[in-house]
Amino acid sequence: MSTGQAPPEIAARALALAAGAGDEQQVTVVRERSLVSRFARSTATQATGVDDTEVEILIVRDGHAALASTNRLDDDALRETAGRADAAARASAR
Repeated sequence: MSTGQAPPEIAARALALAAGAGDEQQVTVVRERSLVSRFARSTATQATGVDDTEVEILIVRDGHAALASTNRLDDDALRETAGRADAAARASAR
């Protein structure tokens, strides 16, 4: 899912939304854009296009790290992803 935002802008927004989760936060954004066309006997038989952005949020709590990812880029989804990572880090720290 693409929002028109560049990966560095998405990363900054996700990091701001993850602030306060755990002791440390790290955000990785990967954007994939690809087009593939298949031909048989000089005729196009299949065309596919991918435009996807994935956000991974790593949270460290008490020396334990946990990662959650999403390809939804709205603020609520990024907050929820940070919360899932924080909950997993909290659980592994116990």
